[in-house]
Amino acid sequence: MPFAQLVIGSPGAGKSTYCNGMHQFMSAIGRKCSVVNLDPANDHTSYPVALDVRDLVTLEEIMEAEDLGPNGGVLYALEELEHNLDWLEAGLKELGDDYILFDCPGQVELFTHHSSLRHIFLRLEKLGYRLVVVQLTDSYVISQPSLYISALLVALRGMLQMDLPHINVLTKIDNLRNYPDLPFNLDFYTEVQALDYLQPHLEAEQGSRFGSRVTASSTEKDDVDMDNLEDEDDPGKPKSKFSALNSAICEMIENFGLLSFHTLAVEDKQSMLTLLRAIDRAGGYAFGAAEGVNETVWQVAMREGETMLEPRDVQERWLDRRDEFDEMEREAWKKEAEAEGDGAPPGPQSVRVGEDGKAATPVAGEKSFEDMDIEEMEALKKSPAPWKSTFLSHIGKLDSPEFVLSTLQKAPEGSPVPYVPRARYCIFRGFFAELPENTHNEAPMNERVYESDMPTFTTDVRMLKVPQLFGSSAGHANSEEQWQGSGGGGPVEAVYWVKPTMTQWRVKGEAFILGPDIEGDGEESSGVRTVKSELGKRMRVVKPGKEKEWSWETEMTAHFGNTPPGLRGRPVTEPYDEENLKLGTKVDDLHHKVARKNFRVVVIRPQEVEQTDLSDPEKARRYLYTYSQDTAEWKTQELWP
Repeated sequence: MPFAQLVIGSPGAGKSTYCNGMHQFMSAIGRKCSVVNLDPANDHTSYPVALDVRDLVTLEEIMEAEDLGPNGGVLYALEELEHNLDWLEAGLKELGDDYILFDCPGQVELFTHHSSLRHIFLRLEKLGYRLVVVQLTDSYVISQPSLYISALLVALRGMLQMDLPHINVLTKIDNLRNYPDLPFNLDFYTEVQALDYLQPHLEAEQGSRFGSRVTASSTEKDDVDMDNLEDEDDPGKPKSKFSALNSAICEMIENFGLLSFHTLAVEDKQSMLTLLRAIDRAGGYAFGAAEGVNETVWQVAMREGETMLEPRDVQERWLDRRDEFDEMEREAWKKEAEAEGDGAPPGPQSVRVGEDGKAATPVAGEKSFEDMDIEEMEALKKSPAPWKSTFLSHIGKLDSPEFVLSTLQKAPEGSPVPYVPRARYCIFRGFFAELPENTHNEAPMNERVYESDMPTFTTDVRMLKVPQLFGSSAGHANSEEQWQGSGGGGPVEAVYWVKPTMTQWRVKGEAFILGPDIEGDGEESSGVRTVKSELGKRMRVVKPGKEKEWSWETEMTAHFGNTPPGLRGRPVTEPYDEENLKLGTKVDDLHHKVARKNFRVVVIRPQEVEQTDLSDPEKARRYLYTYSQDTAEWKTQELWP
């Protein structure tokens, strides 16, 4: 009897990240698991896809053929899947009794009132699948009463629509500290009871938007008479034209009595363990054959009744005593590493970094980075940047991960200044050496041997920004001939504005370019040596012993294959002049001579990262993360906004 999770939720809730993390976690505990992508718009998956709806129909084809927009195209695609369930059944049959994770689209109408997704899953239930709906909600919603109530309505409607065993999850709970101060403890938001206590805060929020008479003091629940919110004789009582509606909505949610939330920090083992245990109970899962062979982590935890996380434990871990717990984890990793004799903590999948900017890996004595031996340097480099997880979480909320890249161009002769600024839009392509799997990318890819904190994007060598990325100081390219190869080191600044989280990110550093000579025949050029040396300093080994299997040329080819055929090496026609400023011929050949000659991968090696959080205008916060070359650590400083 196969089991499955139906992973649903609003865009940005972390569905694909969850599927990737749960797939890895199940593999670690010995449970055979496969992931099925049901999102026709998801062409970049971070997990291995066992079955992809895009092999049946793609969003691009539907939009072009039916003249539909993105949302309409997704609905049409699910209707098409509903009418071709034989295709889905045949694909699932090949997966046998694997535990299935269904990664569903993010359009809320699909699980609130549209019928196709529900019909598909009811058909699977008739085939013998034991299904559990896992509805993900970004924990950011608890930071604003109106967002929280809206999320409750969506979750409740999803439960009623899907009519299956249902688990609601607040994701990204490790970001709690980044949110505005919460008026209640976390268990208030997870248990979804006594919502009348939230109404004064909801009134205050709406009052600030619509100009009611609610004051800041009235947001404290102890200062408000909850029984007389509508007392017209007391002008100090919170009231707005939405008071009755708010009260009715809260009462309706409580009357159903269906809602509660689990919490999840996807990189935390204990958090994943607690959630999977709840899902297994909801679906009636018992140990499968694969888990019965050896004593797995999961069996030991279930047999011995390992302590599961309660909401108060989660609040203590990620909010009240986060620094203390981070330090305890670092000490535990240190002892474990010493016991194993390698002097370094476990692999980066288990690394956690405090918001205080302390490295998760203990610093090897007081030596400078240059004085350390190879083992000490590698141990120090194992710590991901403290800003990386939050940055990726925010970028994942964007429809298109665009950013503004600023560079310096050498000023013309006679100019009173040596350089003039230049800026243009670019597309974030992930972190270097961490290119996600893409079912439409037919290029060979490196195994994930390294990871880094260095953002990447792609460009064409004929673009004006290329010489600016090289820079013009000593040691950098000063001629067009030198620009044709690998090299760089020019100063850059990348600015991201993430409207869903009201956060601005500034990444300042140096840019390095990978050209077609990155791994050519013969002696390496000075530019190639510079790129490999400078980027190598910030690349962390995650699979020791496989470094020689990793190839710079393969990494560049993978990026080329990841680029849509219509954008590879644009324009293909040469020379690059006014007459040929067009997209050019579609390139399907991964080794197209002209396209590969012009294609470039650009890697930004950050020295400073600035995060400005404007989600609460009255409590704006600004953080500066600075990388120290001497200690290979990131330092964190909170600044005035």
